[in-house]
Amino acid sequence: MIIALSLGVTATATTSIAATTDPEQSRLQMIDFIQAKYPNIKHEEFINGAYIFSPDKFIQWEEAAEALPPYLDFIDASSLCWL
Repeated sequence: MIIALSLGVTATATTSIAATTDPEQSRLQMIDFIQAKYPNIKHEEFINGAYIFSPDKFIQWEEAAEALPPYLDFIDASSLCWL
């Protein structure tokens, strides 16, 4: 019975927290947290993921993307449609 009561309290607490959570507010809090943690990195650079922390790795990633663009398979597949 104690387990059932504790599960009920947990479910109720979780439900009330979820009901008051605003996704936009959570997103803005996350942005503020990350900007405070990494103040020297511009917000626009975070699109590059972990590569923003290593300039050498970022250059390697750019060169690999230029050598093997990720969309070549789609171009090949679409050219078969027009044969």
